[in-house]
Order: sequence, then C-alpha cells, then structure tokens
Amino acid sequence: MSQTASGQTLYGGIAETILQAIEGGSYREGDRIPSIRVQSRHFGVSLNTVKEAYSLLESQRYIEGRPQSGFFVRRRALPLTRSLDEGTESLDPTTMNICRIMGPLQEKREDPGLRLSMANLDPELVPEKRLNASLVDQARLWGARGLEYQFLPGDQGLREEIARWSPTAGVIVSPDDILITNGCTEAFHLALKATCKPGDTIAVESPTYGSFPLLAQEMDLRVIEIPSDPRDGLDWEILRFALDHHPIRALLLVANHNNPQGSVIPDDRKQALVELLESRGIPLIEDDVYGDLGFGQVRPRACKTFDRTGNVLYCNSFSKTLAPGWRVGWILPGRFKDRVVSIKSLMNLTTTSVTQKAVAAFLKEGGYDKHLRRLRARLAENMGALHETVARSFPLGTRTTRPQGGLSLWIELPSGTDSLDLYRRALHEGIGLSPGPAFSTSGRYGNYLRLCSGFWNPRIEAAVERLGRLAGNLQG
Repeated sequence: MSQTASGQTLYGGIAETILQAIEGGSYREGDRIPSIRVQSRHFGVSLNTVKEAYSLLESQRYIEGRPQSGFFVRRRALPLTRSLDEGTESLDPTTMNICRIMGPLQEKREDPGLRLSMANLDPELVPEKRLNASLVDQARLWGARGLEYQFLPGDQGLREEIARWSPTAGVIVSPDDILITNGCTEAFHLALKATCKPGDTIAVESPTYGSFPLLAQEMDLRVIEIPSDPRDGLDWEILRFALDHHPIRALLLVANHNNPQGSVIPDDRKQALVELLESRGIPLIEDDVYGDLGFGQVRPRACKTFDRTGNVLYCNSFSKTLAPGWRVGWILPGRFKDRVVSIKSLMNLTTTSVTQKAVAAFLKEGGYDKHLRRLRARLAENMGALHETVARSFPLGTRTTRPQGGLSLWIELPSGTDSLDLYRRALHEGIGLSPGPAFSTSGRYGNYLRLCSGFWNPRIEAAVERLGRLAGNLQG
C-alpha cells in the first residue's frame, strides 16, 4: 500500500484533497466531479488509486456514484471551523457544580434503541460469539482460580498482548510498564490523582469530554479550558499563554479522534506538545480510547510516542472496540507508576480477573486487526449517514464537524437555539442526545450538541430526522 511521507495512504491524500475542494466551494452540491480517468492523469496515479479515493468518499457519503453518469457531490451540512471564537480573556480557572447543568437532564430516560447520546458500538459491530466463547473457555480453564483477586499489575498474558499491539499507536512498551484498570475512566482518574491535589489547576480542551469536568469537580480541581479546532485540536498559542500565566498542574486531552469534535492533533504538534510540557514539568494525561477507530488505513500516533522521560500518562481501553461492559482498560503511568500503584491499591486493589483473561485469549488467537478494519469501514458508513441526515433534516445554518474517526458528530445549531431545551423535548419522545453545555465546565456551547454514530438503522435515521424538526421548531 503506497503511503505519503507523513504516513497517510496515497488514496487517502487524494480523497482529502477532493474533500477540501468540495468544502472550499470548488464543487457544490449536485455538481459532477471529474472522472476517475481524468483524476488519474491529474494526480499522476493509477486508476485503482483514484477508485480507492472515490470509494472512501462514497462510503462517507461525501459523493455518490450514478450509473453511466459518474460521481456527484452529495448534500452536506456547512463545515464547523471553530466551536467558539475565544481568546485569552476566557482562560480564568473555573470551579462549578456540574449538577447545575446535568441535574435538569434526568427528567426521563431515553429509549435504549434511540440512544444517540452514548458513544457505544452497536453489538452487531463486535465479535460477540468469539468474545463470549473466549469468556466461557477461560472460566472453565481457570475454574475457582478465576474467581480469585487479580492483583496489580494485572493479568500477565493480557499485558503481553497489549505490549504487542501498542506499536500500532507508535508506542513501544514492556508488559511491566502496563497496569490494567477498570476501563479508561479509572485510568485517567488514577492519572489525575497521581499528578494533582485538591485546589490545583488543570487544563483541558474546549469542548472537552464530559467526564473530565465531573472528575475535576469530584477532586476539587480548578479547570482552564483551551479552545480547540475541530480538525487539529488544541489552539497552540492560547495553550502557551495559559501555561505562561497560570499554575497548570496537568494537561488532560484526547489527541486522536477527540470526543466530541473528532479532531486529531498532527504528529509534529504532538511532539512539540510533549516536549513543551516536559520542559516545564507538567504531566500530560492522554486518553487514546478512540485511536483505533480512524476511518483511514493508517492509525494516528499517540502523544506517548514522543515521550522520553515518562511524563505522559497514557490511558486506553477495549471499551470502544470490543466490550464496554467488561471494563478492561490500562494505563502506562511512566514516572508516576509507584504513585498510581499506591492509589489503585487503596481504591479497589484489583480488576476483574476472568474478563482480563478472555480479552487476552481473544487477542492472542488473532483477528483483532481484521475486526478493526471491518469496524472502521462500518463506522465510516455510519458517520456518513448521520452527517447526511443532519444536513437534510436540521435547520438552515446548522454546521457540523467532519470527523475522520471516532463515534462523535459535533453540531452547531443556528444562533439562539437552546440545546438543553432540545434535549428535554427529545427525551419526551425517547430520543437521547448530549447537549453542548455538558462538554464544558462553565456552561458554554448552549447551541451545540453531540450525536453518536455507533448505531445506525432506519429507526435511528428517523430519530435524527425528528431531532431536526424539533430543532427547527425551537427557532420559531
């Protein structure tokens, strides 16, 4: 497979160039784009390479092929270029009671079949039979021993398999570097407790993953939100300003396919970020749970790739790729290992034993990479379908991100539309969504929302269309 110097596939680069032309207005909705043969000559590549590029764009519903006519641009929502246009004046550390936002959101439970608020996979997208067979086999194999505590650092076989898989993210580790945790949430909870104390200030992306503000509140931490770009992540200049003017104790981020925007920090900036924080003695807590869910063929590297001193605490899990209910995660705590082990020992001492062994056996027998290829293709299709449905159903002026991986679509509604109001109205019809203020410590993003693409079927499509009509009603 041909790749560019940056590691991107050749056809992926061509698809990106065509997409930029579409979003830049060179091709409008309904326009016919140049034929495969014309593009082959234009880019100086084979016909098959262009076919792969068009297939990728078609799977994500940016274009559509019409028999005997060629390829045409499909309808898309306007691209969201920046969630909020904020400067350094918004960087005052914040403490708040997040229940002020989340409390009113518990009026009625959503229909499990319409749970667009959850970044989870449709069970049809995971190898359920193989996983369950692995669990049964391990329970039989270990018998009563499988019911015993699995003490730190966790199952040896699982840590060996994680160490073998980690180079796909650019991370070279020994099994001894790895501690198994109860999902990724416990991993970055441990990381925060190992690096911060009550009253400290941490920095997060803005918008940020909703659990980060909740953890900050639970630990009595102050939070600075660093504005981020939907494509490339953290605003570099504002981050540097914050580091210069505030006593930031740690930076917590999702570098790859960020939740909720889907951004991916470029490799050169990841390296510069790691080196900058290292020079200031500020730990970087990296959540890479979506790293394996990119829609392309090349997995983005983790920030941990560039860590030379153990200053990056890397957190991950199998919750987004295999079995969320099994809660099998891990942390590479670097130079904070002793502190993390001590905290984990006090918190719960252990992690479920049989599920660790079942995941280890599943990984060892092979096929995880093949599973991920299929999963990525389906998620790309789901995201394309979600994006297209939002484009045709939501009010004029709606903007969205165009994530190239992950499970989240971040949506900006027309100015004045209240996403909390939309949330309440949708819940009365059993439809779940995540309102924008849940992704901020200070109640920002009042006219934003997140929808997730782990599920897609006619019923979900109808629910998204209904959300669009409800959002339109809020305008009038």
